[in-house]
Amino acid sequence: MKVRYFDHAATTPVKEEVLKEMLPFFEIEYGNPSSIYSKR
Repeated sequence: MKVRYFDHAATTPVKEEVLKEMLPFFEIEYGNPSSIYSKR
């Protein structure tokens, strides 16, 4: 039996127009909310 893994949640492609709008936040304001360090 061949195992198939269909979890697409972590790797779902982002629509081009959404990426364009979000890019400034990815480049300027980013961080890990679970981290003990402050955001950059």
